[in-house]
Amino acid sequence: MSLTQGAPLHLTSQAEGQRRTLSIPGLTENPAGWIVAILLLIMPMIANNFFLIEIFGTSLILGIVALSLMFLAGYGGMVSLMQLTVAGFAGYMVAVFGMSGNPNISLGWPWWLATPTALVLASAFGTLGGALAVRTEGIYTIMITLAIGAAFYYFTNQNWAIFNGHTGINTSLRRISWASTGAPTFRFIT
Repeated sequence: MSLTQGAPLHLTSQAEGQRRTLSIPGLTENPAGWIVAILLLIMPMIANNFFLIEIFGTSLILGIVALSLMFLAGYGGMVSLMQLTVAGFAGYMVAVFGMSGNPNISLGWPWWLATPTALVLASAFGTLGGALAVRTEGIYTIMITLAIGAAFYYFTNQNWAIFNGHTGINTSLRRISWASTGAPTFRFIT
């Protein structure tokens, strides 16, 4: 006697099979996801600059840093203390390559060129730090990543001409409006 004897056979049409493969699971069952996506799309139109930059932007950056720590600790079993160092390196590179309040070091690149360049350089910096730390395990991984973070902190703190010392580069140039001539009007925000 066969195990499949008496089992009903379900045949589906080819169109129904294609419809199943094209549907994204969870998209129609999760209305909260749609509400969050719509809010994220209209947020720049309804929120002021303080909320967008200080609250939303900072929460997004720190959330990504926390997710990277959870990814390393959860999947790799490694606790790293240099996540904010890599994020700070990327921030400094955006200020150096893009437009910032420090004209001595700012190259004045547009944001769409400065941001990917900063991300590539920060990824390379994080890869070099990770290559040093991955050769260790346990408390030694924590200590070497802490040492890299402390070295970067003191490097930026002592190089006043480039990194503006302890306060960092705290002014950035943001486009706030378009003039009637079609040229953007810029203003420094501290």
